[in-house]
Amino acid sequence: MKKLIIITLLISTLGLSASEEPVKKDTADRIKYLEIGDKTKGLTKRRKLMDIVRVSQVKAEELGDSKSSAVDESNSSVNFEYFESLPPEMIVKIVNQLPDKDLFNFAQTSKRHRNIALPEIKKRTEAQNKFFKDLAGNSDILDLLNENITYIFPGAFKDLGSLKWLYLDRNQLTKIESGAFKGLDNLKKLYLYRNQLTKIEPGAFKDLGSLKYLSLDNNQLTKIEPGAFKGLDNLKRLNLIDNKLTKIEPGAFKDLGSLRELFLNRNKLTEIAPEAFQGLDNLKRLWLDNNKLTEENKKALRKALPSVEISF
Repeated sequence: MKKLIIITLLISTLGLSASEEPVKKDTADRIKYLEIGDKTKGLTKRRKLMDIVRVSQVKAEELGDSKSSAVDESNSSVNFEYFESLPPEMIVKIVNQLPDKDLFNFAQTSKRHRNIALPEIKKRTEAQNKFFKDLAGNSDILDLLNENITYIFPGAFKDLGSLKWLYLDRNQLTKIESGAFKGLDNLKKLYLYRNQLTKIEPGAFKDLGSLKYLSLDNNQLTKIEPGAFKGLDNLKRLNLIDNKLTKIEPGAFKDLGSLRELFLNRNKLTEIAPEAFQGLDNLKRLWLDNNKLTEENKKALRKALPSVEISF
């Protein structure tokens, strides 16, 4: 008998893995206890939440020879091109079981694929939105630390306009789509520490006009491009420590006119053109420790930013 291929789809879309215990074919209910510390008042709330985890079991016989080409069990990635050779009903069946990130990537490959994936994307967006709302309750703090979140669906925070602090530290995010934070009009602090972000999409933070502090430290960012911080009109502190930055494009920070402190230490920068800091009219402190800047470049930066306290 051929073994079963287990493809896990979390209705909460938080990327959590299924239990190792035997699971019913349709659904397995799991009680999840989370402790949320109120950082401002020193209070701790213990909240009991119910996740609905749907585990779909697809027999290898049903997939036939498509198993090895369409589904890579080792990392849940999918050969989207191979889908064209499959019957439409089988494509839908497999697509509806893709991990969040793969589902969205599939939707970007063509208009036809987007139409196939759209119903499932909408369903998961609603589920993620409900999970976030239930977890936040009446608090202005949402702690999603260590939740193994791989993707944030645009619109998932649409009903959380009262949030002021959002913790997304230590998850598995590799990118943030434009519109991911739509609805967070009053957010003041956003923590994205220790994810796996490799790129900041233009407009990723466009809906965070009230944000004061943004933590992007300990990610995998290699460069900052213009438009990355568009919309952050009131940002005061930006933390990019411990990334893999090798290049900062001229005008990369042009949308951060209110920024006062910029942390770029412990990256891989060898040279920074003074034009990279164009638009930072209110910058007071700049940290560039533990990079590989030449003495000549350091002198040029000091000359270009005479009113900024720079730490090399």
